[in-house]
Amino acid sequence: MDPAKGAMEAGSALKLAKSGWIVTVGSLFLPVWLFAAQAHAQEHPAAENKAPASEKVEAADDVEVLDNVEVVGSGAGGQTDSGEGGASFPLRQIVGRNHAALVHLPIGLIMGVLLLELLALFFPKIPLGRSRLVLAIATGAGFLAAGLTGFLRAGEMFAANPAPELLFEHRNLMIAAASLFTLALVQRIVRKDDLRGACRWIQLGLLVVAALLVAAGGHHGGQLVYGENFLPY
Repeated sequence: MDPAKGAMEAGSALKLAKSGWIVTVGSLFLPVWLFAAQAHAQEHPAAENKAPASEKVEAADDVEVLDNVEVVGSGAGGQTDSGEGGASFPLRQIVGRNHAALVHLPIGLIMGVLLLELLALFFPKIPLGRSRLVLAIATGAGFLAAGLTGFLRAGEMFAANPAPELLFEHRNLMIAAASLFTLALVQRIVRKDDLRGACRWIQLGLLVVAALLVAAGGHHGGQLVYGENFLPY
């Protein structure tokens, strides 16, 4: 075989493989973007159809006081929205409520990715091997899991949250962070450990901005759970 022809074929195969990685990683976040579009479509109806607080207060049918403890019945044998005895949950609801646990994955992992990149920059002699690539892929999976469960959970929170604009800000910050991290992840997969010159600084810039957005989005998420006045900032 002609060596020049063989080199050209090898180069074409390498380009095709890189393109395949880009398409694969991009497709991982496609469901998140689709859920984002669905949530955006529900944004205005959720705000418009929200009933005033005075209309949400319903008189309980049965009130029984036991040792200064007030037990309120719903009028239907104490059944809740989740079914008789509270034992039945739709699959969408079960998956969405796991957001509270999975949301910590991208928050912690992206800080680890950024730390490894800084170590490689200031201490290049430290043998990191493929740890940066492995941790970056794990962080991408964490973003995907947290994003999917978050959009499923948002369906419940639209009706219950008194400040839906805070929910939208949390969602948008996390989508922006996931998008920037996807770019950094694609560059890391394509170039592996060969990030030099401008590529290295682009990688660091993407990770720093994504980490800041994750911190801001996580703060908004904490306000959704604990209240806007939980911290003085």
